[in-house]
Amino acid sequence: MHKYNYAKLRLLKPSMINLEKLLKPGYFVNRKVLYSYGLTRPDVDYYVRSGFLSSFARGVYHRKSDYNLTWQEVVASLTDLGYHAHVGGASVVREAGLDHFVSVSDSATSISLYSAEPLPKWLSGTPVTETLTGTKQSWLKKLPNSAYRTQTFGQWDREIKYATLELALLEQLVDAKLEIELVAIDRQLEGMANLSPTRLNELLRLCPNIKAKRLCGWLLQRHDHAWIKRIQWETVDLGKGKRSIIRGGRYNNQWQITVPRKMEDQTIHGH
Repeated sequence: MHKYNYAKLRLLKPSMINLEKLLKPGYFVNRKVLYSYGLTRPDVDYYVRSGFLSSFARGVYHRKSDYNLTWQEVVASLTDLGYHAHVGGASVVREAGLDHFVSVSDSATSISLYSAEPLPKWLSGTPVTETLTGTKQSWLKKLPNSAYRTQTFGQWDREIKYATLELALLEQLVDAKLEIELVAIDRQLEGMANLSPTRLNELLRLCPNIKAKRLCGWLLQRHDHAWIKRIQWETVDLGKGKRSIIRGGRYNNQWQITVPRKMEDQTIHGH
């Protein structure tokens, strides 16, 4: 989509602009993008009436195709429309082949999107997007490229950004409020034998959420993966004072947080 010389195209009359060449099947555009091609409002309305463009949501369109749209095409197009979102959290754990470590309360068909800014409202309410759930976490804005990886799909080799497993772990801990969520994350850690301590160290230093970092420390102590010993907690800001996380839980003195009683009483060998 970005291979074409848009600056040159804008010099052409709208009626001479070949939208079929510019817009491949499955790509989403809004009026702002279409206007940047040199099209006018009547031009856009014409393409919609003619059936070349299909209205997906108010002001959002895609080129009609012979196949059904997928959530991957929607997510990939978010970048084209100026949004910065990635697949993260439990969806990354599942995609890594650790399905059996994801909470049963987390739908196997749900795709978790994370962004530092609010995602468009049109992401919900259609058959294609009903599987997408958006979560805003402002701290994601400051993260380096090493916190992500990309994966291509489809005939156009389009890219989707995914969180690394290290980032997915912290994304879940930032929002974790219930015992069932912590149990699920604890089980995920059982299968995370090859996480990068260097990457996790960097993310822990950048993450401002004290609760998530303390929970991470507490959970890691329950496992014996070799990489855990290389986490440099002395470089991580863990804040001050006690934090109540699980109501009615047991207090952990080292991390100064209340955690699920059953989990606190267990050892890794008692799982």
